[in-house]
Amino acid sequence: MDTQQILVYLAVAVALVFLIRRFFGKNKSKKNCGDDDCGCH
Repeated sequence: MDTQQILVYLAVAVALVFLIRRFFGKNKSKKNCGDDDCGCH
């Protein structure tokens, strides 16, 4: 395995981790609470 293959596999692994964290990570509440602090964020 040469250096180029290692870099390609590393880039694919980083991209997969990013996508998994983006789509399956914590879902933050996107609703607007207004001016009062209701504790939803």
